[in-house]
Amino acid sequence: DESRSESQRSRVAVLLAQFAADSPSKLANWLTDADAEQFPILLAALSQHRDIAIDELQDWLRLRENSGAVTRQARAALALMHLGRADLVLPLLETTPHPDLRSILIASMKPYGVPPKTIIEHLDGEFPPSTQSAMLLALGEYTHAEVATSHDEVDALVAENYQDATDAGVHSAAEWLLHQWNLERPEISKRSTQLGTANWWINPANLTMVAIHGPNEFVMGSPATESTRDPIEIQQIRRFNYSFAISAHEVTAEQYLQFKADFPYARDVARSTDCPINKANWFDAIRFCRWLSEQEDIPESEMCYPPIEDINRLEDAVTQDVTTDIDAALPADLLSRTGYRLPTEAEWEFAARGGAQTAWHFGSDDNYLPGYCQYLFNANERTWPVVEKRPNAYGLFGVYGNVQEWCHSLTEDVPASDELATALGSGADVRPSERFVRGGYYRAMTKLTRSAKRFSYPPRTRVSFMGFRVVKTLKARST
Repeated sequence: DESRSESQRSRVAVLLAQFAADSPSKLANWLTDADAEQFPILLAALSQHRDIAIDELQDWLRLRENSGAVTRQARAALALMHLGRADLVLPLLETTPHPDLRSILIASMKPYGVPPKTIIEHLDGEFPPSTQSAMLLALGEYTHAEVATSHDEVDALVAENYQDATDAGVHSAAEWLLHQWNLERPEISKRSTQLGTANWWINPANLTMVAIHGPNEFVMGSPATESTRDPIEIQQIRRFNYSFAISAHEVTAEQYLQFKADFPYARDVARSTDCPINKANWFDAIRFCRWLSEQEDIPESEMCYPPIEDINRLEDAVTQDVTTDIDAALPADLLSRTGYRLPTEAEWEFAARGGAQTAWHFGSDDNYLPGYCQYLFNANERTWPVVEKRPNAYGLFGVYGNVQEWCHSLTEDVPASDELATALGSGADVRPSERFVRGGYYRAMTKLTRSAKRFSYPPRTRVSFMGFRVVKTLKARST
């Protein structure tokens, strides 16, 4: 009875552990319903029947597809780790379209008393990248002092994953963990194009780029069953017949100031230069993309946006209320060019989801949102360093918080429908003749942070919660 006090509930757990001391089936059932205070009480009793207990707990794991039991499955998995069967649990840390169980395990290992050594001793094992990144994220729940006393080589293992991991999800998880423990990040050589077997690199402007290899297909939008869904989040199949790279972080103030040292961003909102740039309008964002392309000597034939002087003229025309078709001044084959640009709305959502079909890339339970997002309930009216919260499975940080992110796409790209007309007529967050904006921001309510949530603004909008990340096509679309 959750209305009872914690001390009352713990006393009941003690009584139940004594009552069912010879019934491992009952103990296992109650254990999967126990909170972090009751769990060790019942676990101690269940451990007396180790072999039977392992079988009972595995029965819960076989119900993995039953989303209603996901919290109980997580507790069964945590108990198995305590009983020395981490080998049965680690496969659950692989990413799936419904990653709730993985996310609960990441957040629960420390509260439920799993020793950090249990995780550390598997760090250098042969596991899929998503399992490896989950272990690094789980370690971030422990303090560095708690972990260091368990394993002298853990710092070296984390640094090695940061420097040498071929998978961006593992690299970013290690980066986040080093930040959590306030450890120096090892130097990584910068290069302007993807090299070797890794799907990430750091470019000369110090942006970490994550390659997403095509072709890919996904369902953009949200199902009718998603809580707080907007009618405009129409589900549609989108396909990419090309590969692209997207920046792992929102462009920071430090990075943007390399381009324009006197840019008037809100310093009271971004209190350090490793916070995302803010007050950037759509034209500010594409100017940076053009400058970034020039820094890498990308040929004019591969540029996605015109020279900065021409961008300025386009913005002036909008400022003067002169009718101008901005897209008519851009290359028709923009998505085939390898210069830097803003992501299309579909590219943004695909990358933000990280392979998940749930409301957020970590699952459907908003209780876990604070671990991944700076928003209304934890941002304290400001933005934070871009590595502050856990990355998604693809290695992208901050897709749900800090600042909203400009997309390249114009709202006219939205398929016409009665549902859309109704949404636009009722004051929806998307309006005609504007540019799409995605992701939550530091003042956003929970429902505004979902992967499918759509916004739009006029391209000249410049506010303290607006920023961007960049994209570049790696491979032209096939014919």
